[in-house]
Amino acid sequence: MVRSSFRRIPALVILTALLLAGSVPARADPYPTNVKAEPVDATSVLITWGGNEWAQGYRIHRTNAGIIAEVPADVNSYLDTGLAPGIPYVYMVASVVDGQEHWYTGATPIVMPLDSPSAITSLSWETVTDYNNQVHLGIQLAWTPVPGVIGYEVFAMIEGEGGYEQWTETVESDVLAGFFLPSEPTRYWFKVRACKENYIPESDEYMYFTGPFSPEAFIDVPAISSQLQKLPVTLFPLDPFARLRTKPTVPPLEAVQRLDPGLVLFTPALTIRPLAPRLLAPTPTPSPTPAPTLQRLNPVIILPNP
Repeated sequence: MVRSSFRRIPALVILTALLLAGSVPARADPYPTNVKAEPVDATSVLITWGGNEWAQGYRIHRTNAGIIAEVPADVNSYLDTGLAPGIPYVYMVASVVDGQEHWYTGATPIVMPLDSPSAITSLSWETVTDYNNQVHLGIQLAWTPVPGVIGYEVFAMIEGEGGYEQWTETVESDVLAGFFLPSEPTRYWFKVRACKENYIPESDEYMYFTGPFSPEAFIDVPAISSQLQKLPVTLFPLDPFARLRTKPTVPPLEAVQRLDPGLVLFTPALTIRPLAPRLLAPTPTPSPTPAPTLQRLNPVIILPNP
């Protein structure tokens, strides 16, 4: 009888050899990716994340509440409702693989549910001449207020010239946004969101939160004569607390050409000053009154009447 020299090799040894040879792909990190949290309104937050092929499901955790939801592997978002407005919330998302949680390793999203302005209520435009005698386009906009916030951020988009950009610092009410003078008919789009700060005692600092955007609104502006001198648009530092720390100074104005009555003036420092619908000219400085000239008088003797 011939004895076979074949010996049974353990499966673990075969699997290890295949992994080293690259025949079987190694399992990638089973963590979720790109976890984000955005306020939807004053009482709800939408949490989203990137899926993982190894995940069998996902668990969403919220500070001081533990696991608030568990969703299947093919779901990559969760709407958390019934929240208190103006309170910050911290979220974590973990993928579940064979009963084990694998936490997202990026920045922890902290979000505060806030209301959005329900509408931009008015849009109008004018041309403004500043104290350097330069002319630019100003678009006046106003919106519905949101209670309990510290201010608003205005985002603008010129149709055909890219996407939205933040166009102002934090403002407390309506604003006049400055642009180049359009040489052809142009459409300008706007949206506004509220913002609020909250003190975090654990880190002994204030955090800045923003709410959802208002519905978009637009205004069409006709071409404005290219003979008018254009004002280069300067984007100021987007410091959300600048208005809380300092009060901007208002430079003197020489003249304002108004094309639409009842609006307000935008100065380069984003300061709002109400003006009457008329052309304002510099107040002339009165000339000083010349001092009277004294003349020497000849002595005269006045005799009484006889």
